[in-house]
Amino acid sequence: QCSLRADIRRRDGRLVAKDRIFFEGTFITGAALLEKAVKRPQLSRLKWEPIEYLPPEAPIYHGPDFQCLRQLAVRGKTGYGQISASSNVQLAGEKRPTTGWSVHAAAMDACLYAAAVFVSRVTEKPSLPVRFEQIRFGRLPDAGEPCLVKLQLVDQDDRGAELSFQLIGLNNDLLLDVRGYRIGWLT
Repeated sequence: QCSLRADIRRRDGRLVAKDRIFFEGTFITGAALLEKAVKRPQLSRLKWEPIEYLPPEAPIYHGPDFQCLRQLAVRGKTGYGQISASSNVQLAGEKRPTTGWSVHAAAMDACLYAAAVFVSRVTEKPSLPVRFEQIRFGRLPDAGEPCLVKLQLVDQDDRGAELSFQLIGLNNDLLLDVRGYRIGWLT
């Protein structure tokens, strides 16, 4: 059992909330590895749209090293995103170790961004992440590796939606498998 807690303070330093829980979950180590390879989805006849990230002055900004989602296509309740993985050294800098990482932060962020864009195109509603039911990790993508995220809209209600998604590597390796990804509508 793990949790991430921190104090929340105003800009002037006054305490707003002590020891707030930002994240908690159960981490199972030594679990069975993901399948080595998956069948690549049929991508012919999809209408791909380029992704344009918001500018630095926008309320939500992704820096250049996190702008890995290249294009997105929607087919019913399924979305597909083409991602170009950045290097972990780009994210951490050359003076910090990058060995032993279990998640590629920029690729995961690109998957979440793809989910937000996909859901907004299907529902015409903006959203933010709420929680994950399960995240299973495969290997890390190589720097510059073209990856595909396949998104599935599982359910939606007046509070938000639930999705699942898989990140697939160049040689059909399953890099990431996410179930029960819940988003909430912005009102």
